[in-house]
Amino acid sequence: MHLLYNEAVKNLSLNDWYKEGLVLVKSGKYRDAISFYNKAIDPNPTYFEAYTARGSAYHKIGDYPSALKDTNRALSLKPNSPGVLVNRSEMLWRMKQYDKALVDANRAIELKPDFERAYYIRAVVYLFMGNNSNAIEDFNKALELNENPATPLFSPAIVLYRYGLTYNQLKEYNGAIRDFSKVIEYEKNNAAAYYNRAHSNKQIGKNDEALSDLKKAAQLGDVRAQKAINK
Repeated sequence: MHLLYNEAVKNLSLNDWYKEGLVLVKSGKYRDAISFYNKAIDPNPTYFEAYTARGSAYHKIGDYPSALKDTNRALSLKPNSPGVLVNRSEMLWRMKQYDKALVDANRAIELKPDFERAYYIRAVVYLFMGNNSNAIEDFNKALELNENPATPLFSPAIVLYRYGLTYNQLKEYNGAIRDFSKVIEYEKNNAAAYYNRAHSNKQIGKNDEALSDLKKAAQLGDVRAQKAINK
């Protein structure tokens, strides 16, 4: 069986190597996927899809310099690819190169104005740049474009939680309470949402509501809430 598998692997085409890499990614085997993408790319240095996929796999394992190198190569082949521009924007954000990340997100939105992931990534970039008002606007746009995204990274609960934190930073506590409440509608056991809503309630004098949220957060295991109650 092992010999038969090895023989089958030898006969894989470049496209087969690429497709096998995609299958491995779905199983979370990113390093194995990279080795398959290598075999697709080595004989074909203009394989856009394989560079894009390998860059994403490097991103998944936290090798941002390699991810950026592959993504740059992919964009040199197809400069106007919104998806790859957003990939690079996220990489640059994680590398704390916020100005460059913003340029790529802007370009992706210019090319594809209804690209919800681009708005989400740009919102996060704005948040880390301290531009809270623009972050809120983009979070809103991301939610408007896709209220039920399939991937956990862009779930409404995560976007709304970030949104609530931003309102807290702006000291707009009613907005924060509204959004943390929405998070709790999606995720009834989200301890962090209860804890942060407690903070917002306290800031506007709703002490009973704050205490209730604090107790719920502590019950769900939030260490900060437990410490606050035990003071």
